Amino acid sequence: MSSNQVYTFQFISKDTSLSVHILFTSVIDIQQAKIEKLEVVAVGKSENIESVQLSVSTHKDIVKVCQKLKYEGKQLKNLTNRLVELFQTNGKSDDFMEQLIHYFNGKDNDKIKYILNQVISQAAGNSKPDIQFFYTIIDRSRLNEENQKDIFEDSSLEEKTKILLQSLLHLKSKNP
Repeated sequence: MSSNQVYTFQFISKDTSLSVHILFTSVIDIQQAKIEKLEVVAVGKSENIESVQLSVSTHKDIVKVCQKLKYEGKQLKNLTNRLVELFQTNGKSDDFMEQLIHYFNGKDNDKIKYILNQVISQAAGNSKPDIQFFYTIIDRSRLNEENQKDIFEDSSLEEKTKILLQSLLHLKSKNP
């Protein structure tokens, strides 16, 4: 496997009994078995993340959704911070990462869910979430790609216009 290839790994965890919903994305260096980048947000309402379609969303798409939820104050801040801490720590752990990559390579979805649930339970208590995930190997050069039209497909026209205007203002401020 080329050093230019990485895993992108995303998951959504929903525990309606605890009102804890988690959106996570990461970039995993396959050669070094380390998480290079990660973004995660925990929210109390599932509608904040239910329009996300993991299989068509890129890492950058998920990062934008996580950051938007944080910016709008919809995150469960203490839980989000704890999840960041735990995934950063586990992302540097040889044992955890070798296990995760081994499960990716073997397509052992039950074991992937199991180790994710262990981390989530450390942060959220005795959680029994429904976990959906998606992972794939891509070239590093594709990490900045977006499929934004898909990720916000359930958004209202007003919301889409607002997001587009924010993007344009951001671009204008970068290139005066």
